[in-house]
Amino acid sequence: MSEIFQNIPVIRYEGPDSTNPFAFKYYDPERVVMGKKMKDQLPFAMAWWHNLCANGVDMFGRGTADKRFGAAEEGTMEHAKAKVDAGIEFMKKLGIEYYCFHDVDLVPEADDINETNRRLDEIGDYILEKTKGTNIKCLWGTANMFSNPRFMNGAGSTNDVDVYCFAAAQVKKAIELTVKLGGRGYVFWGGRIEGYTEEKYSSFDSDLGKRIRKGETTLAELAARAALLKRVDTPISGKQEYLEGVLNNIILSGK
Repeated sequence: MSEIFQNIPVIRYEGPDSTNPFAFKYYDPERVVMGKKMKDQLPFAMAWWHNLCANGVDMFGRGTADKRFGAAEEGTMEHAKAKVDAGIEFMKKLGIEYYCFHDVDLVPEADDINETNRRLDEIGDYILEKTKGTNIKCLWGTANMFSNPRFMNGAGSTNDVDVYCFAAAQVKKAIELTVKLGGRGYVFWGGRIEGYTEEKYSSFDSDLGKRIRKGETTLAELAARAALLKRVDTPISGKQEYLEGVLNNIILSGK
């Protein structure tokens, strides 16, 4: 693998009087503070999505950062592996020992969840291969259940049973991958289901929906259903349009 961050040396501690822009002035990873080294007091982690994925895009224009890292095209497994290579070099040069990730930070999401899972297995093997013999390890993993339009009404709080199954399947796979990579923890982002399901949206009145609401299903069962579905398109919102309709009626009536 060729060097990606060329002309950037390993960043070392040189003290507060250093004029070197590529040096730590106050962070000394080996300095012992209250019985522990600084690097153990402050175990920094590289966030996969910020460092290797985010390209500076905003609502007014396109991204300004090229994060292909030598890959011919973004959104490919070649690019996914290039991000691994770039991330490892980045962590080595900064002395960062941990990384954290969302599942689809690591690989491009496929139309079929079974293919997405296969890609996650492949990239997991690649990360283990590339970090073997280094001090780089996984701090935590999690699942991205907000970027895909299928989650427009939430993941655990969705009004659609099939979307709920996909969310559960993603969580199951993300936990498995985090364990495979030796993660110290797994992050469950906040969310609740009661508010939406208490309104008895139709899909949650099915047999599966009722069992989900009673807590009688398992991640494995829901993941199996998602594997059979393969994909879920953007759901129809059952609440937002209704409330907008109520508001429009009030406005148009003049009351």
